[in-house]
Amino acid sequence: MPNPAEETVDKPGGAKIVGLNLVSTNVSFASERPKETDFVFSYDVEIDEPEKVGDDLYAFAAEFVLEKREEKSENTVASFSAGYLCGIRARNIPEDGVVSMAKTYTATTLWATFSALATIVTSQMNMDFPVLPPAPSKVDLKTSTSEE
Repeated sequence: MPNPAEETVDKPGGAKIVGLNLVSTNVSFASERPKETDFVFSYDVEIDEPEKVGDDLYAFAAEFVLEKREEKSENTVASFSAGYLCGIRARNIPEDGVVSMAKTYTATTLWATFSALATIVTSQMNMDFPVLPPAPSKVDLKTSTSEE
């Protein structure tokens, strides 16, 4: 009996994650706990452009940042970030479609992984952070800056 997952990979547009590793984390706090009770929260999601590392294999880095800031001053009270390295196999997908696929995987699979980790870490930070949404509102592609 054929494996449905393998059939999907061989069809045009077929793709799958072949590796997902947490490679970095960072927790930071303000030196003093603010007395202010009004805070704003934000998150950012960025990926590097996927790099071809094999016939149909691509790798890219994804960075997630969660921040809590004072509403009036915009000073960061606490933040948590995590970086992941992801490998994807993209059979029968044109190279210009790989970025879109990487963004989709980041907004789904990687976001769920980060959300679970962020829940544990922010709870242990003893800082009130809201529950993250089911998916990020956007995934940005990091732009490379060339130095002259």
